[in-house]
Amino acid sequence: MEYSFSDDDPGHAYITLEKSNGSNIQRLSFGFYPKVDTWVSINKLPIASGIGEEYSNLLRRSDIRLTRTITATKFNNAISQALTSSGKLYDLNDYNCTDYALEVFNSTQTGSQELDVPNSNIGYTTPAGLYGYLDQKRIGGDSGVSNVSSRPPISTNCN
Repeated sequence: MEYSFSDDDPGHAYITLEKSNGSNIQRLSFGFYPKVDTWVSINKLPIASGIGEEYSNLLRRSDIRLTRTITATKFNNAISQALTSSGKLYDLNDYNCTDYALEVFNSTQTGSQELDVPNSNIGYTTPAGLYGYLDQKRIGGDSGVSNVSSRPPISTNCN
């Protein structure tokens, strides 16, 4: 799970799934978006959504990253959850990119390994709140969390 933020946007949470077989690595970075790009504001009603591939350019960067190694079964759980959750309506207040990323991530974890990000002071989960939560895990010694700013991972051919 990664958190992306740039100076011209409020941030974004997305997932990168990667599997390897020897030197063969397949990677897909994707996030949850409203289908209408100009829709996002606090007063809007839920809208159709979809998942889209993340991209790497000079304006987007990943500011914090949580990495977990999971079994093939849990990897398949993540794929199934990602597809199922992609059909939910996008609602900035109730189900946004952060909620989606957390739901997919938590489908691969159990009990105390699940992420339980509290709502922000504006009443819902946000990428900034996820960043703060993960940074506290990093400060607390979670070696799977790094906050070195970089470009989002580039997806590979995922046949």
